[in-house]
Amino acid sequence: MRAIHLIRVTLAVSLLTAGWAAAQPQRPGMWEFSTQVKMPGMSLPPQTTRQCLTAQDVAERKQFSPQSEDVKCSMSNFQQQGNQVSYEFSCKTKEGTMTGNAKGTSTADTVAMEMTVRLSPPIEGMAQMTQSTTGKRVGDCR
Repeated sequence: MRAIHLIRVTLAVSLLTAGWAAAQPQRPGMWEFSTQVKMPGMSLPPQTTRQCLTAQDVAERKQFSPQSEDVKCSMSNFQQQGNQVSYEFSCKTKEGTMTGNAKGTSTADTVAMEMTVRLSPPIEGMAQMTQSTTGKRVGDCR
C-alpha cells in the first residue's frame, strides 16, 4: 500500500521537471510529459501526463514547486548554462521527506531531465530511486 502511494507521490514530484528553465522560459501551452521511475530491482512502466502552463504559471514559476494535499515541494540551487539545467529539491509528504537533484536539457518547447530521489525514512526498504522525464509542448491549452 505504501509503495502505491509512493508511486503517486513520485509522479507528483515529477512535475518538478515541468519547471526546467527560468532563463529561457517555456512557451505557455499544453505540455505532455513521459516519466519513468526506476527503483532497485524494478522499473515502472512510463507514465504520460499533460499539464497546461499559462503565461502566468511560467512567469511565477508555479511549475517548479508542485503542491497538493500530499506533497509540498521547494527547489534550490537552480542553475542554467545554455540549455543545460540543474537544481535540488525537497518535498514533504505524509510519509516523510523526499530530497534530490535533477539535471538535463531544455528548450522553449522540449525538456529531458534525470532526477535522483532520496527517501527518508526509506519506504519498504527503498531509500533511493531515479526518474527520467521527457516533455514537449503539444499545442495550446484547451
